[in-house]
Amino acid sequence: MTSNCDISIIIPTRNRADSLELTLQHLAETDRGDIRIEVVVVDNDSSDRTREVAENFCREFPVHYLFEPKPGKAYCLNRGLDEAQ
Repeated sequence: MTSNCDISIIIPTRNRADSLELTLQHLAETDRGDIRIEVVVVDNDSSDRTREVAENFCREFPVHYLFEPKPGKAYCLNRGLDEAQ
């Protein structure tokens, strides 16, 4: 993860690739000024294209993809907090 960020945004998700894509697109277009951010997408065992969406944004935007196999939002958030700087 990025150690030089001001804010970490953790997005826990499961089978919401379309919503994730829209969210990341809006974040990429947002004028953040001098605020350095990192986005951590925590995939909770999705069966759709969640990983593909997150990885596509990695090329143009600071997005980190993590996979959490244990079901539940709390596991995802904890995994994101453990990995975010």
